[in-house]
Amino acid sequence: MAIKNILGNPNVRNYIAATKQPVNVMNTNKRGSASIVIDTSGSMNPYRDLLKRLICEFYDDVLKDSIASNILELSIITFNSDVFILQPMSEVKAQEKKGKDIDLHCEGLTLTGCALQVALLQMEQRIDQFRHASPVIKYTAPILFLLSDGKPEYTPELRDQEEAAMAWSKKYIKEQVAANKLVVIAVEIGRNCNHALMQELTGLRDDRHVLRADNAKSLVDFFKFSSSMLVSCSKFKNACEELNETDLRDYKNFAEQ
Repeated sequence: MAIKNILGNPNVRNYIAATKQPVNVMNTNKRGSASIVIDTSGSMNPYRDLLKRLICEFYDDVLKDSIASNILELSIITFNSDVFILQPMSEVKAQEKKGKDIDLHCEGLTLTGCALQVALLQMEQRIDQFRHASPVIKYTAPILFLLSDGKPEYTPELRDQEEAAMAWSKKYIKEQVAANKLVVIAVEIGRNCNHALMQELTGLRDDRHVLRADNAKSLVDFFKFSSSMLVSCSKFKNACEELNETDLRDYKNFAEQ
C-alpha cells in the first residue's frame, strides 16, 4: 500500500484507517507497540538486501521470547518519494510472513516528515483501538525507530505537504516525549545525515537517542540492539520513562550482552 500526493491533508487519516488491523481482545496482556520507519531513497540501495535480512532476524529474535512475543505490536513503514505501510500495526506473532514478504525498493527522494506523520498517526490509531476494546486493553508507550542516511528531499510540488507534515511531527514528538508517552530513536546511517534534525526528531534536548550506523556491521548491531531492547522493555512497567532518560548511543555494547 502507498500514499501518494495526499500527505498533509485529511486523506492521510483515511488511508491509515483503511490499513487498520483488528485488535485481538482474547490476548489480555498489556501491549507494547513499535514502529520501524526506514528511509528507502536511492542512496539506501547498498543496504537493501541487508535490511531485508535484518528485519527477518528481528522478528526471529523477538518471537524467541515468550513474553515479548505475546505483547509486542509492530509496524514497518518505508519512505522515499512516497510513503509505504509495508506492515500495518498488529501483533507480531500474528503477522503471517514475519517480514519475509517485505520488498524494499530503494529509489527516489526523502519524505521524512510525511513518513513520521504516518507512523505517529498509526500509533495514535492503535492506542485508540486499545482504549475502545472490550475489555479495554492496557498498553505501554510506543517506540518509534527512524532509520535514514540523509535529510528530507522533495520536489517543489510536495514542498508544502512535506514541510507541514514535518512541522506537525516535530511538535507531536516533542509533546509526547516530554509527557513520557513516546520514545523516538533516530539512527543515522553513514555520515551524511542532518544531525541537528535527527536530534530534534527524538524530542529530547540532547542526542542521547541519536545512534550512528557507519557500516553494515554497525547496522547489524543496531537491529540486535533494537530487538533486545524491546524484549527487555516488555518486562518493565515504566520502560518509556527509563528509556527517555537513558543514553543509548553505546548500543553496540548493549547488542553484545
